Amino acid sequence: MSGNGTHAVKPPCGRNLTATIHGVISMICLGTAFAPALAILFRHTARAGIVEIVLLGIAAATAVSVFCTKCSCRASCAHVLPGLVANILPNRKGPYTVTELGAVMVMFALPALFPQVWLVGNMAFFAAFWILLAAGAIEIVVYVCARCGNGFCPVHRIRHQSANTS
Repeated sequence: MSGNGTHAVKPPCGRNLTATIHGVISMICLGTAFAPALAILFRHTARAGIVEIVLLGIAAATAVSVFCTKCSCRASCAHVLPGLVANILPNRKGPYTVTELGAVMVMFALPALFPQVWLVGNMAFFAAFWILLAAGAIEIVVYVCARCGNGFCPVHRIRHQSANTS
């Protein structure tokens, strides 16, 4: 509820060109962020590069299977590809559990943290990695979440609760 006693209006889930552009840009930034990491890792050993690719695959699979399959907006997902994949998987309903949110966070953290030891040795690649990762995250939080109607998403709840209290 907002401060005046009325319920907040939830953003619609319909596909929105602006949100889709930002959703695609965010996926490009996030995906591209790992190019310098993979370059450094494969330069070190093929095994390290393969480990990173496996971690990225597990992170993507976890996000889609745990998070996206519960999203009420997956049919019109601004990120496009995750929504298309989630639509193939069984539909899940209800709020996200602490375990689900924790699993997604850990699975996102692992591929981001794993290459840091090698990236620190090359400041240009280290900077490119973190700048692109931050740009993708900012695109999501500032532009995509603002137009998403997934009421169970913690970012959505925080954004809209703070908007209702101001």
